[in-house]
This record gives sequence, C-alpha cells and structure tokens, in this order.
Amino acid sequence: MPGERLAVAQRLPVTLVPSSIDRLWIFRAAYGTDVADPMLLKWWSSAEMSAIMTTLQQYRARTILSLEWLERYLKTGEWGRGIMLGPWIARQHIRALLGVLRRYPSYELGLLDTQPDFSFVQKGSAAVVYGCLDPEAVAPPAGIALQFSGQGFAYRFREYFDEQWAGLPGERKDRQAVIAWLDERLRADEAAD
Repeated sequence: MPGERLAVAQRLPVTLVPSSIDRLWIFRAAYGTDVADPMLLKWWSSAEMSAIMTTLQQYRARTILSLEWLERYLKTGEWGRGIMLGPWIARQHIRALLGVLRRYPSYELGLLDTQPDFSFVQKGSAAVVYGCLDPEAVAPPAGIALQFSGQGFAYRFREYFDEQWAGLPGERKDRQAVIAWLDERLRADEAAD
C-alpha cells in the first residue's frame, strides 16, 4: 500500500532479523503450529522485507519502540511471546536495525521509556492493523490483531502517533542520537561478555 508508514511496536519485526535466524522456528514458537509449506514462509518473509525496503525508498516511515523492551531484549534475548532468541541473536537483530537506519534516511525510530498502550501499523491513509499488547489478555501463543479501514480510523491513529512522537524527548527521536545510543548499547553489551 503506498504512503507513509507509521508503527507503534511492542517488539522489532522479524522481517529485520538476519537470515541466520530460522523463521520457521519463530513461526512455530509464535503461533504454536507448523506452516504447511516451509518454502511459502521463506517466500513470504522475502516478499515482506522487499515491500518494506521499497516503501523506505519512496516514503517516510517512523516507528516508536519501547526502550524497556529493547533493554530487556538485549540483556536476555527474549523477543516476546515466549520466544527466546538469545542475546547474541538480539545483537544481530539490533545491528540489522542500525543498518536500516543508516541506509534509509526516510526511516526514523523513536524510543518510548515505557511500554506503549497498544501496538499498530498504519500504511498510507486508509488502513491500520491494531494489536493487543496485554500478555494476560490472550494466552500465548495466540494473539489478537484487528484491521481498520477508512480514513476516519486512520486519522485517529495518526493523531495518536503524532502526539506520542511529539512527546518524545529530542534525544529519543533524533536519528543520529538514536543510532549513537544503539551503537553504544551494543558496545557495552559486547564488552560485558
């Protein structure tokens, strides 16, 4: 879908993980089932990554991510929903995120001190996918996602996103400051090992 992409995220998407991470294993852990055709999962992952990169070449994209989650992920390697990737893979994942931030000036990352109230992805001006964040609301591995269509819904989510973005301190949304913080955090973790 054409247009700007906005996201308030509970965790980094697996589309940004390096190819060394087994997406089939992540799918099984996240959804509690097997995929009918592993090649279909590989094709879907490649297509999704290609779509994201194409979007970043043409449009602005901003994501708000929980700093609390990011710290825990780097320390423990727990991606979420009971999926333990391990600290080494978490670092690779963050390096991939840094690569996207450096390569695409149209992509910005804002760091929220606490967990957001809910997650959503908005593409363009007429569709929003909303996700439930409360781990107690739905027992893993299940999840809830709702899709809203129409400019009225999209406008409300955009308004919420803009309020959250505006409320972030400058050092938590300035691209160079965020890149520097992530670099420093990775170096600190590696030095501690």
